[in-house]
Amino acid sequence: MTRRRCLVMKLTIVGLQSGPNLNGESYTDRLEMLAAQFDHAIHDNPGTDLVVFPELMTTPYFCPIDDQSFFELAEPLLGETFTFFSQKARDSGVYVVITIFEKYADDQNTSYYNTAIMISDAGEYIGSYRKTHIPKLALPTLTTDETRYFKRGTEFPVFDVKGYKVGILICFDRSFPEAARALALQGAELIIIPTAAGGEERKAAWLSECQARARENGLYVVGVNKAGDETLKAEGRELTSRFFGLSCAFDPSGNAVQPHLDSEPWKHIILEIDGKKVEEQRNRLNFLDFLQGDLYHSYSSEVQKVRKYEIKRETVPLFGPKGVVTID
Repeated sequence: MTRRRCLVMKLTIVGLQSGPNLNGESYTDRLEMLAAQFDHAIHDNPGTDLVVFPELMTTPYFCPIDDQSFFELAEPLLGETFTFFSQKARDSGVYVVITIFEKYADDQNTSYYNTAIMISDAGEYIGSYRKTHIPKLALPTLTTDETRYFKRGTEFPVFDVKGYKVGILICFDRSFPEAARALALQGAELIIIPTAAGGEERKAAWLSECQARARENGLYVVGVNKAGDETLKAEGRELTSRFFGLSCAFDPSGNAVQPHLDSEPWKHIILEIDGKKVEEQRNRLNFLDFLQGDLYHSYSSEVQKVRKYEIKRETVPLFGPKGVVTID
């Protein structure tokens, strides 16, 4: 009965649409702001089982700028942020997904990751997910290069939360159906997507991508984004990142569980999941039953170009130094 209890028990998830980092805000100041949002959400929703923060919750989104000093923001997997929210999880009796700029060091080298950590309701470390798709983009309203800072993760773990199987993707990962499918094939009933996203192109696809990942896999999806304008000063430049918010939640049929949030910061979205609905949807229309894995694996992962054009385009970045970026 323990394994099947999700069929009769519902799980309540609260996604925290946190605001941007403020100029001059210290790490301690940021933790206090996030803790206040956490406490407020728990107080307003006493039946909460799991709280989710957005991507890079304690740091600004520094990836548009090439500045080695940002590596000083990185911390160990079980560092200060984990310790702080481990205590919050234990005190409140809820599971928590936190996000960090991770510094991993062994005897040979040091690596950096964009990481989410699952903490149990007893404050214990359950596991972590490292972002697997690391974007380098130059779009009309979004220029960023995360490859400067993050090494890609190599696994898609699934975690147990009160009898439910829960997977995590981070921001850009949502645009890759294969990533969500890897979680679904391991039995995931819920995918959490912590995000720190801006740019009109990414905003236009955000809701439809989250909805598609839910419907094509017959599971719940909750996308939790930052919101608001964040000004970053480095190397004599001042850059503004505008996070579009729109945190959202979809059921296994791809229907919105409730209206998505707007673009205002410091709000939260609530998702109540029912394992019975996952089972009903997969009995009714389970795309996983019709997969032809032997066919897909026969093709190389390297993209084959049918023809090559000489294209140059100019974009005016929203994230990045003022001026024009030319892409060859």
